[in-house]
Amino acid sequence: MNNNITLVTTQKKFNDIPYINQIYKIKKISLIYSELNNPADLESNSLLEEMDIDILNFKLPYIDLIDMTTKISKYLIKEAKSSNEIIVKLSNDNGILNMALFYAACYNKKNIKSVIIYDTNLHKILHLPLFDFKLSDAKKVILKNIQKGKNSIEDIAKAVGRSNSMVYNHIRDLKDMGFIEKDSLKINNAAEIILSLENIRC
Repeated sequence: MNNNITLVTTQKKFNDIPYINQIYKIKKISLIYSELNNPADLESNSLLEEMDIDILNFKLPYIDLIDMTTKISKYLIKEAKSSNEIIVKLSNDNGILNMALFYAACYNKKNIKSVIIYDTNLHKILHLPLFDFKLSDAKKVILKNIQKGKNSIEDIAKAVGRSNSMVYNHIRDLKDMGFIEKDSLKINNAAEIILSLENIRC
């Protein structure tokens, strides 16, 4: 069993770390922030002194969800390549960073041991499911063509070398999956995140 557990989290307070450490035996904590400029700002905790600490800092103002998700995903890949098992802990604040961390975890789900959140009312760890962001090659090519400005089924079908009916079915699926707007042939942020992450897929 691999004992090199990396806890990747967006939290700034660490009162629940002793409890989590009893379960997972954490060797390293990776802190993802948008406000912290200096590690000295970390809340004092004697347990943290026994662990390696990494900091991935997004300086404010910084609300680019796509870029955040991509950078966090690269970090998760690097940790996995270091033979570290990864626990992702979402905090009770840092909304957009939590979203970026969760999206990155979903896209790298094969490298994630678990995604957790600590329920401060129940004083227990809750495990969250990871969604599957995988798309077929055909669907990814269609999204890329829409991203490039193709705005009709006929134009997309010609560009990808598929029949109009096949492209129509893929687009219907992509709308149902939430990657294309329901009332137009435009991709949204979810699709942009997927296409961005595809560029770093190892």
